[in-house]
Amino acid sequence: GKTTEDDDKGKMSSVREVNSVCAILIADLHLWLKAPLFREAEPCWWAAQERVLDQVFSLAEKHNTPVVCAGDVFDRWYAPAELINRVIHAFRKPVYSVAGNHDLPNHVLSDMKRSAYWTLVEAGVLRHLTCGKPEYLESAILWGFSNGEKIIPCPEGNKSPFGIHLAVVHQYCWQPGSSYPGAPEEGNVKNLRKHLAGYSAATFGDNHKGFLSSGSDKFPILNCGTLLRRKSDEVDYIPCVGLLFTDGTIERSPLDCSKDVVSERIKIVKSSETNLASGVVEELNSIGEGELDFIQVLNQRLKREDVSQQTRTFVLGCVDGK
Repeated sequence: GKTTEDDDKGKMSSVREVNSVCAILIADLHLWLKAPLFREAEPCWWAAQERVLDQVFSLAEKHNTPVVCAGDVFDRWYAPAELINRVIHAFRKPVYSVAGNHDLPNHVLSDMKRSAYWTLVEAGVLRHLTCGKPEYLESAILWGFSNGEKIIPCPEGNKSPFGIHLAVVHQYCWQPGSSYPGAPEEGNVKNLRKHLAGYSAATFGDNHKGFLSSGSDKFPILNCGTLLRRKSDEVDYIPCVGLLFTDGTIERSPLDCSKDVVSERIKIVKSSETNLASGVVEELNSIGEGELDFIQVLNQRLKREDVSQQTRTFVLGCVDGK
């Protein structure tokens, strides 16, 4: 008799004759009720977030496709009921997702069922992609790897007649020009490719600097980047969604940020932030493991730099949410 897997694959039996969009790819929403300092001038922070979500789901409705998220739906795992209710209303169709580090209590995957992320799963708003278990869509097969889960080569190889194999991963993925100083080499996109054998394409979350790595001789790897501009170094950044096509290609599609309102206080720190950032990185590299954490090092550096108390408050607020 037929198995559940046979039934799932049957949904994908009709192959589209024309290459078309088969999924909208996003990551790093970091939804929250309180505006970050960079966006504190917004009349309503939820309305600003909802403007972006509306664009995402309008695209999904236009192309009649699902939305796939590579993690960090929430900025913090303990999102309050008010925010959860707003998200349930804003997500106009179920979203296939993996859990990002911000979605998990203390970044621990085994505690996922304690989180607001899991509340959305229980409500049917999110469809969690379980590692090792494929999720069959009309023209794609999703393979999920939440924060902390090791990427494994595609168990079915890249020869399925039912659709393209897409790896959905929450892990820091970078390429030159889209990273931070000293980023781990295992996250370099050129090194990640060997772990993605058998997949037609891959989409990543965690790194907020979006990029697309593709070419005629290699399958596309999308790092989605942040969906919402939330920090001062993103003032010139244009968030994008990924458009996954039925032939396995991916395109980045920019979102409309024309209504974004950013804080004038960014001008306060712009002149000193480059030197400050490089100094913090150097200091973190020089200390032993476990001696100091990032906030402590940043505090010490701020006290030594020639910056005002207003700048100190702004910088610490950006990283600590206070």
